[in-house]
Amino acid sequence: MGNMGSRTISALVRNRPGVLAGISAQFGLADCNIDRLTVSADRDPALAWMKISAKTDDRTLSTLLTRLEAMQEVLSVRARDARKETMAYGTVAYCLFVVIFGINLASPIYSIYKETWDLTPSMVTALFAAYAFPVIPSIVLFGQMAHRLGPRRILGAGLVFAASGSLGLAVADGYGWMLAARTMQGVAVGMFNGVAVGAMTDLHATRDRRTAAFAAAAMVTAGNALGPVASGALAEFAPMPTVLPYAVHLLMLVAAMAGLAFVDMRTERVPRSRLHLPFVPAGLRLAFATAATSSFIAWSAVSLFLSVVPSYLDEWVGRSGYLLSGCTAAFVLGLSVLGQRAMEKMPATVAASFGCAFMAFGLASLFLSNASSSAAWLVASATCVGLGHGPLYAVGLGAVNRISPDAARADLISLYYAITYVGVSLPVMGLGFAAQLLDWTEAIGWWTAAMLALLALVWRGWMREARFRPKECSE
Repeated sequence: MGNMGSRTISALVRNRPGVLAGISAQFGLADCNIDRLTVSADRDPALAWMKISAKTDDRTLSTLLTRLEAMQEVLSVRARDARKETMAYGTVAYCLFVVIFGINLASPIYSIYKETWDLTPSMVTALFAAYAFPVIPSIVLFGQMAHRLGPRRILGAGLVFAASGSLGLAVADGYGWMLAARTMQGVAVGMFNGVAVGAMTDLHATRDRRTAAFAAAAMVTAGNALGPVASGALAEFAPMPTVLPYAVHLLMLVAAMAGLAFVDMRTERVPRSRLHLPFVPAGLRLAFATAATSSFIAWSAVSLFLSVVPSYLDEWVGRSGYLLSGCTAAFVLGLSVLGQRAMEKMPATVAASFGCAFMAFGLASLFLSNASSSAAWLVASATCVGLGHGPLYAVGLGAVNRISPDAARADLISLYYAITYVGVSLPVMGLGFAAQLLDWTEAIGWWTAAMLALLALVWRGWMREARFRPKECSE
């Protein structure tokens, strides 16, 4: 009879009454129980996608597919092994983690580059933020190209760009080479953000958008956290501190490439839509603006702990060290992961309120730490920024992924990440330039005041949007 196992059947059907009953009847005739069934809208409102999970053997599966293909209301149908689908889901998550792991390997060793090439504060922050600028157009372009080329090709190319970036950083002999390598890393991140979230949603056993988004957010946060720790530890205890971290990352990327090459990631449909500027449907604009601005603030604050704080730790609180610098960034993002997990089941408005409160106290503590050269206030700031970052980023991404109609999901996720990476780059660069005109304390004070004002607007937006729900929308 063939191998018995859990299979996932995907069917594109006409969105009409009675179709579900007809499909269920075919499973009944084959003496096969449906374990799980989800229905999602297609870009064409007259069509819908059904994803059905069932335990069956090869012969019964073949019979079912033949019967479903013969139904007038079923336009296309195919089956995948649930275990292979789960493996593909995990592989995409790992690839996302590895790409993000590489972008902050330089954070603990910025002090080496600063001393070697006599970098100013603005040059340090520009080096950190350089990867964020190509991310934004890359997200928009490749988020749409994934529908044409398929996610595997986009993600595979992203791994190649990530490897090129790490190789460039390992052999860089000047500031210009570093900027070029960081740009390559930015293209890789742009290829993954949005495409990976969409692929993980499609591959998730129940197509649960919130769960897939939280898992993707956890991979991004964990990659950002563990990269600096690994780099700091290698720089502290191993030779070649500006080469070895990138060599380790290249090995991790090879494993990711091998995994991606052997998993089944066939897309369910490849629509031939034109490339276009992303748009937010009218009925979702307030909800989207609130969620995206939450992520903007969250990553603006964390960017300080990935750039300015590690490279100026000795001047800030009188302590330094590569591992200490890496652990400072990891501590913030590690708490972010804990915050995401702790608040994953909370209503969005409750989790966002906690996030706003923690972030507000963290930003105030950051100013006090710099003003008093206090390590205690810096620890308090790192703790609260981390606990605030988790819910603001993950709840925002989960809300956008959940409220997005299928026809606009790629656009909304692309824009969400584009705004996020504006937050990664522009505020920290602005602080770097301000520090050259003012002293650090004054520059941090103005920066903190601006972030707190924006945070108040975000909290008000979450309170107005009691729930993020799909709405009827138009362009």
